[in-house]
Amino acid sequence: MISVVLVIAPDGKDSNRLAFDRIKANILGSSVGLSLFLIRIPNLFLICIGVALTIVIGIVLKLNTALRPALAALIIVMIHEEGQNSTWHIASERMGCVIIGCIIGLLITIAFNAFHIPKNQSNKDEE
Repeated sequence: MISVVLVIAPDGKDSNRLAFDRIKANILGSSVGLSLFLIRIPNLFLICIGVALTIVIGIVLKLNTALRPALAALIIVMIHEEGQNSTWHIASERMGCVIIGCIIGLLITIAFNAFHIPKNQSNKDEE
Protein backbone atom coordinates (compact mmCIF):
# COMPACT_ATOMS: atom_id res chain seq x y z
CA MET A 1 0.00 0.00 0.00
CA ILE A 2 2.78 2.44 0.85
CA SER A 3 4.45 1.87 -2.53
CA VAL A 4 1.20 2.59 -4.35
CA VAL A 5 0.78 5.90 -2.56
CA LEU A 6 4.41 6.88 -3.13
CA VAL A 7 4.29 6.19 -6.87
CA ILE A 8 0.95 7.84 -7.71
CA ALA A 9 1.39 11.17 -9.50
CA PRO A 10 -2.02 12.29 -10.82
CA ASP A 11 -0.94 15.90 -11.46
CA GLY A 12 -0.91 15.67 -15.24
CA LYS A 13 2.27 17.51 -16.25
CA ASP A 14 5.31 15.19 -16.17
CA SER A 15 3.38 12.70 -14.05
CA ASN A 16 4.46 9.68 -16.11
CA ARG A 17 8.13 10.67 -15.86
CA LEU A 18 7.73 11.32 -12.14
CA ALA A 19 6.00 7.95 -11.65
CA PHE A 20 8.81 6.14 -13.49
CA ASP A 21 11.42 7.97 -11.39
CA ARG A 22 9.60 6.92 -8.24
CA ILE A 23 9.46 3.33 -9.45
CA LYS A 24 13.22 3.37 -10.10
CA ALA A 25 13.73 4.84 -6.64
CA ASN A 26 11.54 2.17 -5.02
CA ILE A 27 13.48 -0.57 -6.80
CA LEU A 28 16.75 1.07 -5.72
CA GLY A 29 15.70 1.28 -2.06
CA SER A 30 14.31 -2.24 -1.92
CA SER A 31 17.40 -3.65 -3.69
CA VAL A 32 19.74 -1.97 -1.22
CA GLY A 33 17.53 -3.21 1.61
CA LEU A 34 17.58 -6.77 0.31
CA SER A 35 21.36 -6.67 -0.14
CA LEU A 36 21.97 -5.36 3.37
CA PHE A 37 19.40 -7.69 4.93
CA LEU A 38 21.80 -10.58 4.33
CA ILE A 39 24.55 -8.97 6.45
CA ARG A 40 24.41 -10.04 10.08
CA ILE A 41 25.12 -6.91 12.12
CA PRO A 42 22.70 -4.95 14.33
CA ASN A 43 19.69 -3.60 12.46
CA LEU A 44 20.26 0.07 13.38
CA PHE A 45 23.72 0.06 11.78
CA LEU A 46 22.36 -1.61 8.67
CA ILE A 47 19.61 0.99 8.34
CA CYS A 48 22.16 3.82 8.66
CA ILE A 49 24.38 2.21 6.02
CA GLY A 50 21.35 1.59 3.83
CA VAL A 51 20.18 5.20 4.06
CA ALA A 52 23.65 6.47 3.11
CA LEU A 53 24.01 4.00 0.23
CA THR A 54 20.52 4.73 -1.10
CA ILE A 55 21.11 8.48 -1.07
CA VAL A 56 24.51 8.20 -2.77
CA ILE A 57 23.28 5.78 -5.46
CA GLY A 58 20.13 7.86 -5.97
CA ILE A 59 22.19 11.02 -6.52
CA VAL A 60 24.47 9.18 -8.96
CA LEU A 61 21.40 7.92 -10.87
CA LYS A 62 19.91 11.45 -10.79
CA LEU A 63 16.85 10.40 -8.80
CA ASN A 64 17.10 13.40 -6.46
CA THR A 65 13.36 14.17 -6.54
CA ALA A 66 12.47 10.57 -5.74
CA LEU A 67 14.80 9.82 -2.84
CA ARG A 68 12.02 9.77 -0.24
CA PRO A 69 10.25 6.79 -1.86
CA ALA A 70 13.62 5.05 -2.14
CA LEU A 71 14.21 5.48 1.58
CA ALA A 72 10.68 4.28 2.38
CA ALA A 73 11.24 1.14 0.29
CA LEU A 74 14.56 0.56 2.06
CA ILE A 75 12.87 0.70 5.46
CA ILE A 76 9.97 -1.51 4.31
CA VAL A 77 12.38 -4.26 3.25
CA MET A 78 14.79 -3.97 6.19
CA ILE A 79 12.47 -3.67 9.18
CA HIS A 80 11.86 -6.91 11.00
CA GLU A 81 11.24 -7.93 14.58
CA GLU A 82 14.38 -8.40 16.62
CA GLY A 83 14.81 -11.91 17.89
CA GLN A 84 12.74 -13.41 15.11
CA ASN A 85 14.44 -15.89 12.83
CA SER A 86 14.29 -13.65 9.77
CA THR A 87 15.47 -15.07 6.48
CA TRP A 88 16.07 -13.53 3.09
CA HIS A 89 12.68 -14.94 2.00
CA ILE A 90 10.94 -12.29 4.06
CA ALA A 91 13.03 -9.48 2.58
CA SER A 92 12.57 -10.75 -0.97
CA GLU A 93 8.82 -11.07 -0.40
CA ARG A 94 8.70 -7.47 0.80
CA MET A 95 10.73 -6.36 -2.22
CA GLY A 96 8.22 -8.14 -4.46
CA CYS A 97 5.38 -6.36 -2.70
CA VAL A 98 7.11 -3.02 -3.25
CA ILE A 99 7.43 -3.76 -6.98
CA ILE A 100 3.78 -4.85 -7.21
CA GLY A 101 2.78 -1.64 -5.42
CA CYS A 102 4.83 0.37 -7.93
CA ILE A 103 3.08 -1.30 -10.85
CA ILE A 104 -0.35 -0.59 -9.34
CA GLY A 105 0.64 3.05 -8.72
CA LEU A 106 1.85 3.39 -12.32
CA LEU A 107 -1.42 1.97 -13.66
CA ILE A 108 -3.40 4.43 -11.53
CA THR A 109 -1.25 7.32 -12.80
CA ILE A 110 -1.75 6.23 -16.42
CA ALA A 111 -5.52 5.94 -15.83
CA PHE A 112 -5.64 9.46 -14.35
CA ASN A 113 -3.71 10.81 -17.34
CA ALA A 114 -5.96 9.03 -19.83
CA PHE A 115 -9.06 10.74 -18.41
CA HIS A 116 -7.40 14.04 -17.51
CA ILE A 117 -8.86 17.06 -19.31
CA PRO A 118 -6.46 20.02 -19.49
CA LYS A 119 -7.80 23.23 -17.89
CA ASN A 120 -7.57 25.21 -21.15
CA GLN A 121 -9.63 22.64 -23.04
CA SER A 122 -12.32 22.41 -20.32
CA ASN A 123 -12.75 26.23 -20.39
CA LYS A 124 -13.21 26.17 -24.19
CA ASP A 125 -15.89 23.47 -23.89
CA GLU A 126 -17.90 25.62 -21.45
CA GLU A 127 -17.97 28.62 -23.83
